[in-house]
Amino acid sequence: MIVFASIIQSCSTTKHLKEDEKLLSKVKIKYEDKAVYQEDLLSISKQKPNRKLLGVFKLYLGVYNLYYNKENSKIKNNIGEAPIIFDSTLVENSAELMHKYLKNRGYYKNEVNTEVVPKRKKVKLKYIVKAGNQYQINLVNTQIKDPKIEAIYENSKNKSYIKEGEPFDIELMNKERKRVEKTLKNKGYFKFSKEFVLFEADTSNSNEWANITTVIKDRPQYNEAEDTTYTRPHKTFSINKVIVRLDYSNQRTSQLAADTSLINEITFVEINKGQIRKDVLTGLIYIKSGDIYRQDLQELTYRNLSRLRVFSFVSITYDQDYQSNDDGLVAYIDLNFRKPKSYTIQSEGTNNGGNLGINGNISFQNNNTFRGAEILNVKVSGGLEAQQLLTEDGDDQNISGLLPFNTFEFGPEVNLEVPRFLLPIKSTKLSQKGNPRTTFNASFNLQDRPDYRRSVTKTFISYAWNETITKTHIIQPIDLSYIRLDPSAEFEQVLEGIRNPFLRNTYTDNLILASKYSFILNTQNDNRLKNHFYLRFNIESAGNFVSLFAQNANLQENEEGAQLIADVPFAQYMRSDFDFRYYQNFEFNSIVFRLASGVGLPYGNSSAMPFEKSFYAGGANGIRAWQARQLGPGNLPDSSTFTVDQIGNMSIEGNIEYRFGITKVLEGAAFIDAGNIWNLNQEDSRPDTQFEFSKLWRGTALGVGLGMRLNFTFFVFRLDFAAPIKDPAEENPETIKPQWGNTNLNFGIGYPF
Repeated sequence: MIVFASIIQSCSTTKHLKEDEKLLSKVKIKYEDKAVYQEDLLSISKQKPNRKLLGVFKLYLGVYNLYYNKENSKIKNNIGEAPIIFDSTLVENSAELMHKYLKNRGYYKNEVNTEVVPKRKKVKLKYIVKAGNQYQINLVNTQIKDPKIEAIYENSKNKSYIKEGEPFDIELMNKERKRVEKTLKNKGYFKFSKEFVLFEADTSNSNEWANITTVIKDRPQYNEAEDTTYTRPHKTFSINKVIVRLDYSNQRTSQLAADTSLINEITFVEINKGQIRKDVLTGLIYIKSGDIYRQDLQELTYRNLSRLRVFSFVSITYDQDYQSNDDGLVAYIDLNFRKPKSYTIQSEGTNNGGNLGINGNISFQNNNTFRGAEILNVKVSGGLEAQQLLTEDGDDQNISGLLPFNTFEFGPEVNLEVPRFLLPIKSTKLSQKGNPRTTFNASFNLQDRPDYRRSVTKTFISYAWNETITKTHIIQPIDLSYIRLDPSAEFEQVLEGIRNPFLRNTYTDNLILASKYSFILNTQNDNRLKNHFYLRFNIESAGNFVSLFAQNANLQENEEGAQLIADVPFAQYMRSDFDFRYYQNFEFNSIVFRLASGVGLPYGNSSAMPFEKSFYAGGANGIRAWQARQLGPGNLPDSSTFTVDQIGNMSIEGNIEYRFGITKVLEGAAFIDAGNIWNLNQEDSRPDTQFEFSKLWRGTALGVGLGMRLNFTFFVFRLDFAAPIKDPAEENPETIKPQWGNTNLNFGIGYPF
């Protein structure tokens, strides 16, 4: 892609300009004192230069010029970008807007001048900014006529954005107006809006201080008889009735009579009875008859109903109940059902760490299984793949007649999500505000490859809830797995010849009874240009309950001294990991930073972490210059020269990825990946695999690459090319040496992180 961009860049960017036209090549903010709000000021400029690929190549302008004479060229129309012609009439206008913006942010004495630097057919535009000092708030006073509203304001004053010593900033005032509006609407003031909140500022002193008066006005009232306007205090409103209209669209168009029922003081109106249990809805509706109006409970009710995935439409509106009194409200909750049952068939080509294959799955989903918004998903998946053999024998092994595939995978899965907590004790008093949900899952996976046959039977129960909009907690009290491995005769000989307890124990049968806790923090919102971050933290423990039972059970032991249950050793370990991502977004591109790490420590009945719970490096979502499980551990040579997949019980990984748009659908990426896996306090006789902080750089792998993505919003297909530039398996592992001949190709679905 860089070669292509260089060729395009070599085309003259001004070749198709008219005589009196000049290309705007650069817009720059130059500060005479201190740099403030640079990105904001650049966005205010009425003209911006043509976009650059990777901040260097004017690829889009080059494509436009290359196809200039082809009017109906799709490449020109979808990728190309017409040259930005310098327009002098927009310069002073932009400078004035920047001046006003800085003034609104408290820089009352700012100056914005312009400088135009022409050079042949190009122009560089500079905005020279002298910001001056930012005004600060000296005193804050209030002017509120209504004593009730004044009391509410004073009680919430500690949350105010307008405080002494804070900057005199219009943005803070706008936030304060919204805060006051929301505070009062949560106290019953249904018709209150931020337009009633004003600020009077005195900036006449020469000390760059501002005195602020917060004014909350009463509501204007027109007297038609006297043709005069006067003011009166704002009223609080109460909820007189709550009416839920099920299948609302059909009610509006159908000629059939609707049935009405009253449950927990909520009136339900429906045409087709029995579509959903009313007790499920009443537990999620926090708008109650007799309560004062509260906006926060309206928002909570809306979120609760929307999250059910039973409804395609959710709306909450209010009418004044004039039949009762002029301060009463009727709340209408209108709901439309989506189709409860759906079937999905998917088929795709895969690249699992460089191993090509095909797979597919058939799934059935019911969004209202027991008329309580329970989501049942039944999926059956299967696939064929060409896996690298772990033994030297059997080079021509394949599944009968299915060359070149030598691996078959098949597995059913059943998942039931219930939108409430199902506990062995009564849970009627537990709040529904956090969107609680209980998940039951059972699955079976069979992988048949020439080296071995592995089957994994798994079942778990999880409880999840949202502490806030951004914070999620997940507890899995029971996570039971039974892993059975049947090695081929050749692979059995390989395992016996290794004479390494760690490697042998990773390829054995295992019984895992674990408990797990996860915490997710995601600050992403609807504003795609706002920077945000994502954090997931997991901690898991296995084998402790079984170990307590084993103390009094006189269980048999295997050759390594591990106790057995039904002839299978049970795993005992502690494991924890985290994944942190920071998304820095710009208008046309973004940069993603990621740091992930984890460690698992076996103890008691286990001398090594189970294969399924160990860490590995490489693959399409990790360090992409290596295939999955062929990097590490530590400075160990690549697994292409060994006979087992490479795993470890410690992982450190970091990634930086620059993403940029090319067309509406096509996106590009440039990235660097770093990290590896190691062994820590685990029985492995290979010294090169052990983690030592002093040798962290020595054992770190580096890879760089470029990627292309097809983004269809609901589906992202990804293609990444990556090459090693520092290989810890080399003779001199600290040397940075690009290996372009070892480029690794990765296919993926969705973004890597």
